[in-house]
Amino acid sequence: LILIVALITDYSVILLIRGGNLSGTKNYQDLVRAAFGFPGFVFLSIVQFVYPFIAMISYNIITGDTITKVMVRAARVEVDEETGQVTETNILANRYFIICLCTLLVTLPLSLYRNVAKLAKASLFACLLVVFIIIAVIVRSTDMHIPPTEDAYAFARPGFAQAVGIMAFAFVCHHNTFLIYGSLEEPTVHRWSIVTHISVVVSFIATVVFAACGYATFTGYTQGDVLENYCHEDDLINAARFCYG
Repeated sequence: LILIVALITDYSVILLIRGGNLSGTKNYQDLVRAAFGFPGFVFLSIVQFVYPFIAMISYNIITGDTITKVMVRAARVEVDEETGQVTETNILANRYFIICLCTLLVTLPLSLYRNVAKLAKASLFACLLVVFIIIAVIVRSTDMHIPPTEDAYAFARPGFAQAVGIMAFAFVCHHNTFLIYGSLEEPTVHRWSIVTHISVVVSFIATVVFAACGYATFTGYTQGDVLENYCHEDDLINAARFCYG
C-alpha cells in the first residue's frame, strides 16, 4: 500500500508541473482554474485551507503527546507507574502550555516566511532529525523482545482503509508543488522529475523502515503514534520524541 501511494504521489506531482507548463500557469490555483473553471478554483481554495488547518491540529496533538513527555522526564515530574499519569502539578507537564509554547516559538516563526526556499536549512535539519528517530526505533527493535500478538501478521485487516488515509496524508505535498518548483535554481520539468523521484524514494524507505521496526517490536499493541508505546523513562526514545515534536 505504501508503494502504491508513493508511486501515485510521484506521478501526480510531476504531472502538476507538466500541466502548469502546458497551460502557462505558475501555481496550483491557476492550473485548476484553467482546467475546471471558477468552481474548481473555489473548491481547491477551500480544500487548501481545510487541509493545512487539520494538519496543524494534528501537529499540535503530536507535540502534546511527545514534547510533554520529554518535559516531564527532564523536569523529574512524578508519574504514576501504573497509569502513566502525572501525580504533581507542574506547568511543564501541562500539554496545553507545551502546545502553545511550541506553536509560538517554532511553528509560527517558520510560517512567516514568504519564500519557501527560506526553509531549506530548516528542512535539512528536520531530515537529520528524522534519521535519528528511525535509528532510535531500529535500536529499540533489536533490544526489546515483546511476544507477538495472535495473528500479528495477518494480511488486510479491517483497518487497512484508515492506513491508506494515513499513508496518503504522509505523502501529500501537492499544495506546495509549485512553490518548491519555483525555488529551484533552474526550474525545468527534467530537474523537477529528478528531485521528485529522489524525494519520494527516500520518503518511502524512511516510512517502511520506521513502520516495520515499530510494528515488529509491538505487533498488535502498536498505537497510532508508535512512540507512545515506549516507556516515558526511556531516554533514547525521549530524545526521539523531542526530535519528532
